[in-house]
Amino acid sequence: MTKRLIKRVNPDVVVIEEAIASGGGGAQSRIQLAMGDRAAVMIICDQMGFKVREYAVPSIRKHFIGHGRLRRDVAKARTIARCRSLGWNVKNDNEADACAVWEFARAKLTGMASMPKGLFDARSEELQSKRG
Repeated sequence: MTKRLIKRVNPDVVVIEEAIASGGGGAQSRIQLAMGDRAAVMIICDQMGFKVREYAVPSIRKHFIGHGRLRRDVAKARTIARCRSLGWNVKNDNEADACAVWEFARAKLTGMASMPKGLFDARSEELQSKRG
């Protein structure tokens, strides 16, 4: 699947989250699965000549939702909310996480900072005109 997707999309770079496992029971098996998935993606990318970048989840969250050390459930909810505020119709936290990774990588790799939607909305303009 990874190889077919890369062939179809032909990206400039493939970006993944660093593998993490937190919590109680099953953490060891989750980290082993994550590391296996990571290795498979990296091997395929290497064989196909694509660059791979890995970024830490706390760094992605800090960039995307303003805080890198939230409880998982809180971070997931905020990530979904942020995506929707940007007009990205995500269906679940996996899609929202993928969008957050994409946005973080876009900012890192292009040097372009993201601008939150609503920064210059009508309310902000109204407040600015009252000051001016």
